[in-house]
Amino acid sequence: GQRGTGNWCFEGTEDNPQGTLSFEDIKSLQPAGVKWPWLIIDCCFAGHWANLARNVGGPLVLAAAPYYMTALDYRGAGGDF
Repeated sequence: GQRGTGNWCFEGTEDNPQGTLSFEDIKSLQPAGVKWPWLIIDCCFAGHWANLARNVGGPLVLAAAPYYMTALDYRGAGGDF
């Protein structure tokens, strides 16, 4: 995730992503009449989205890391949610 927002980053680097997906992008994808989905987010700074969901409403978010912290990865073994 992107530092300061928790936005999902695609390609590039954390500080210079080539594309991002934001909390607002996800909210805008919700079809009419559908309840919010659960988002299980295992990226760095995912707590930003959990805070947004709690404060402004939106998808239910389970975050692997608080808004101020990176997610933990083990070399060769992936992350540890």
